[in-house]
Amino acid sequence: MCIIYLDYGGKTANQMQTHFSVLSFLAHATKKPRILVVTDHVEAYQRLADEVETLEVTSVMLQTWRGEKNYSFRIKIKAIQYAVQQLLEGGTPPTAVMFMDSDTFATGGWDALYDDVVAGVPYMQKNEGMPYLTHGPSQRLWRDVKGKQYAGISINEQAEMWNSGVIGMPISKALEVCDLTLRLCDEMLADGIRSFNVEQFCFSLALRHHCQEIRSAEPFVCHYWGNKEEWNQVQATFFARSLMEQHTLEEDMQLIREMNTAAVPYYVKSPIWRKRFLRWVDCIAPLKNIQYLKCQ
Repeated sequence: MCIIYLDYGGKTANQMQTHFSVLSFLAHATKKPRILVVTDHVEAYQRLADEVETLEVTSVMLQTWRGEKNYSFRIKIKAIQYAVQQLLEGGTPPTAVMFMDSDTFATGGWDALYDDVVAGVPYMQKNEGMPYLTHGPSQRLWRDVKGKQYAGISINEQAEMWNSGVIGMPISKALEVCDLTLRLCDEMLADGIRSFNVEQFCFSLALRHHCQEIRSAEPFVCHYWGNKEEWNQVQATFFARSLMEQHTLEEDMQLIREMNTAAVPYYVKSPIWRKRFLRWVDCIAPLKNIQYLKCQ
């Protein structure tokens, strides 16, 4: 099994999330996975060098991966495809791969997930339902694609929307899944589809097409995309303590095992007017008398 991460852009918050995720999966593993980070900042992973392999990408590659429509989530599809190609060409490839978004962590023992994916059972993070029955972005995407055909796949009411924070599959199917996902994505973008979640819808369609079933990783993996700000604060405190107390990786992993991860919500829905209200407050009551040191 090889866990694949993608980190690009040099954002400290994303690198911190990746570090925390890696440590969580190692902390709760009884069967040690291989871990590969696709990144344009390999220097950010020196502390994890004994546990993590890095696959360096360039700014030119990343820009090319965005495609003609400059779709940022297309980078994720290309990064997984590229990582799988490198693994297959690297001598002894793993039997399975599992992509993880950086904003994930293992909630506890994940042996069952590991064993299933190695045995060829495909996983994604969570089934978000049939787009035609949902609301918001998924329903808007459905209105744009219903009844059409992309990459030979007809979009009907049986199409599911799975969250792609986790994508696990046998490596024997991985290139086929990535290739089909890319074709679906490019054809939808060329058709004028602009929804941000095109990528995960295409992964859902491609994985279902090539592997028939998909299981949910939700019992094993927390994907806190809906409350990143608070989890970033938790992790900043965690790594500050690690630095000040000069922890080893094993000591960090032990702290993760002892952490009450249920104490912090992984999703918080903000009222639609909240950001507008905060901008209004900043406008009518701006901060004043801001002072900086005068450098010599």
